[in-house]
Amino acid sequence: MSEYSEPALRAVLRAAAPHLADLPIALEGTPDLSNPIWASSRATVGERIFAKLALSERTAVRIWREAQALDLLGNELGLAVPKLMAASRNPAFSSTELVGGGAPLSYQTVTAAAPDRIAQLAAQLASFLSQLHAPHTLARVRERLDSLLRLPEQGLHVSTDELRARFTTLIEPLQRSMVSRWCDWVDNELASPADTVFVHGDFHPYNQLWDLDEPRLLAVMDFENSGLGEPEFDFRVLPVFGPGVDLLGSTVKRYEAISARKLSLSRIMALHLLNYLGDALWRTEAGMSLPEPGDSPGAYVEEAAGRLAALGIDP
Repeated sequence: MSEYSEPALRAVLRAAAPHLADLPIALEGTPDLSNPIWASSRATVGERIFAKLALSERTAVRIWREAQALDLLGNELGLAVPKLMAASRNPAFSSTELVGGGAPLSYQTVTAAAPDRIAQLAAQLASFLSQLHAPHTLARVRERLDSLLRLPEQGLHVSTDELRARFTTLIEPLQRSMVSRWCDWVDNELASPADTVFVHGDFHPYNQLWDLDEPRLLAVMDFENSGLGEPEFDFRVLPVFGPGVDLLGSTVKRYEAISARKLSLSRIMALHLLNYLGDALWRTEAGMSLPEPGDSPGAYVEEAAGRLAALGIDP
């Protein structure tokens, strides 16, 4: 799609999904056309369909990969993902049925959760990830998907060199030496080989919808950044779901019991440091506010240090 407008979207629908072309269209936001990494448009079509369209070659690859992944994971393997309604490779387009009645797993929800509730949430997360990371899933993904990223992807995920060069300028001198030491530890932890599985790539709470009464994970969304990686890669975001490390620990334990795969908490936390401090770096450099619980790069360092200590990890 060369422009962001309702007529342009309707033209794509007529070519890729004619049965959707005459439904009402509500465009969402304004895409950033200056950055080909994120140049895509989104819209609600009718009342029950969510559509994505590519506005660059790079997003075209991602949107088509996601469409293929959703078709495989949902229609064939039965995972809790949005139902793919229609998709095409050229023009790159995908549409999914909106998931009703769900809500993201908020930081406040996890904060208020009693231990038995944490165990229930962990069981849902572990069940999904164990299915996603299963050997038969990887085998089918290799057969069905046209392209597969190897994660972390250069340019999308921060490196320890970037943290040393740029993040350390945002924090106090005493924290700089600690973060530099962490970076050395991360490099050492991630130098050894690991298992390869199919990973979601961005398993944040905002990419999940829950029935919080049961609780039950209704759907995991946004597989644009999915690809090949180590299982710990999807666990790296769990510490930000809420305070402390109880949810992470419970999910790891349940996952290991289901999958018979042993996870490394050290690798999870090494990947977590890259992701968590990297998030603080790009948000700060972009002039954006930092989400809770930290309100500054220094607060992020303190929060990360507390998580490492709670797990008995001393980088």
